[in-house]
Amino acid sequence: MIHCKLTEQGEEYIGRRNVTFSDQPCLPWRGFEASVTISSFPDSDDVDAQHNFCRNARVPAMMTPNAKLVAPWCYIEGENREQVEHPMQYCNVNFCERRVQVGAAGHVYPECRLSEKGTEYVGSQKVTETGKTCTQSDEETFSPEDFTYEFFVKYAFYYSIPMYSYCRNSMHYDRPWCFVSDSNASWEYCDIPFCHDPNPPEFKLSPRGVEYVGRMNVTISGYPCKPWLKACPRRGLEDVCGRLSLGLSDEVDGNHRFCRNLKPGYHGPWCFIDSEEKEAPDWEYCDVPFRSPMDGERCDIRVNGDCVRPQECKKDKKGKDYIGTKNVTKKGFPCQLWLSNYPNDQLITVLDYEENNRLPWYNMEWTGSSLTYKYASYFPDDLHPQHNFCRNPNEDEEGPWCLNAAGRGRDFCDIPQC
Repeated sequence: MIHCKLTEQGEEYIGRRNVTFSDQPCLPWRGFEASVTISSFPDSDDVDAQHNFCRNARVPAMMTPNAKLVAPWCYIEGENREQVEHPMQYCNVNFCERRVQVGAAGHVYPECRLSEKGTEYVGSQKVTETGKTCTQSDEETFSPEDFTYEFFVKYAFYYSIPMYSYCRNSMHYDRPWCFVSDSNASWEYCDIPFCHDPNPPEFKLSPRGVEYVGRMNVTISGYPCKPWLKACPRRGLEDVCGRLSLGLSDEVDGNHRFCRNLKPGYHGPWCFIDSEEKEAPDWEYCDVPFRSPMDGERCDIRVNGDCVRPQECKKDKKGKDYIGTKNVTKKGFPCQLWLSNYPNDQLITVLDYEENNRLPWYNMEWTGSSLTYKYASYFPDDLHPQHNFCRNPNEDEEGPWCLNAAGRGRDFCDIPQC
């Protein structure tokens, strides 16, 4: 009897675990034939009316348009079984003993890969395994059938680490690859060696850290991270949970609770929070330092990864492009770190407009009197763990502002006009 899984998806698992991460009892699979393919079970001949063991059942694509099931799971009580979105949770099934791939001496990151998928690879190789030279990507290279959901997922990777003409694995293929100029193929795999030291670096090389595969498992405020499979799936986060198989370079099991950036548009590695505290936020960014390959010195202001000189004045009243280092408000409040959720929960529900009775600047994720801005494109510079400088991500008419690090609410900053 196999009580652990041999592969990430665990389709071979035939153990007898029948409770989920949250200790919810699994429902028998019989009765769900309309939504799962029981014949895909490794023990399909033994699935009787009582069989309720965790399995990675195949689900028709129409049932989970935004999710890819990456580990053994089961249905649980809680919702109408006739609904398209059945209640389900992952189970805590860990890997059997795993071998760590160790490369030859001299292979040092980032000129080698740390995982089988190699999503973290950001080296300089630009030749495929057959000797073809990598070329710049061009949308015209692709045929209509190439434009799938996965195509757009992998293209989102460009926001953090452009492929240009280098071998990369943009969160979708089996290992690093690149585009080629060939009438018979638009891309080929690259032969990227494994690193001699399999331990991942505890820093990020790109501003948003999509390549980070370190072991940090606490947030910037010190909250412990929740295992990814325990946090997913969940309503409202189908796009995030659906990236577990596409966005994680390393393989996922019940022990994986490390900070990662599953959404390339986010500011950096983050995780769901595993805390019983009533005031604890749902998720938060992690204090993963940025290390540019061009310099190792501290840099307060970076734009697209490049260190730039701060500009301590604003070009217009709004100051949307202000990139100075002012971090105290007009009332003398110290500014809260932009990547922190304490004391103000600014990552999920950000701005409280009750004080000035203002309407939100957009309504995409408007909830009550709060506003969310999770995406890096709202800021003129890169956010990092020490970044608490006045900014105006919502283009407020009053100009740059920040949240109060000493209490609740926000205040505007006194930024001079250029």
